[in-house]
Amino acid sequence: MLVNEFNDYDEMNAFIKDEKDLFFTSIVKSISNAIENDFLRIVIAHFTILKTEEIFNITIQRNDWSEMLNLALYHFESTENYEYCSEINDLINQLSDE
Repeated sequence: MLVNEFNDYDEMNAFIKDEKDLFFTSIVKSISNAIENDFLRIVIAHFTILKTEEIFNITIQRNDWSEMLNLALYHFESTENYEYCSEINDLINQLSDE
């Protein structure tokens, strides 16, 4: 799970935009762990906005994991990280076998 503090929303949005590898890696690892432990929901990020003292937990329900994995697959294909694509495809297959 990603845990971070930001001064404002713009800083948080810039982080998500600039750190796509880290963000999608966190999603894939969280889903992998959740499949192994039969979770129904995962928290992939916990962000705090210091200026407003707001807390954002980004969660994904089990029925949305395949979609998120496909987004991660698209991202890692575009960066030509094919080894990681193979791992993602394995997870997608595990979910479809359920």
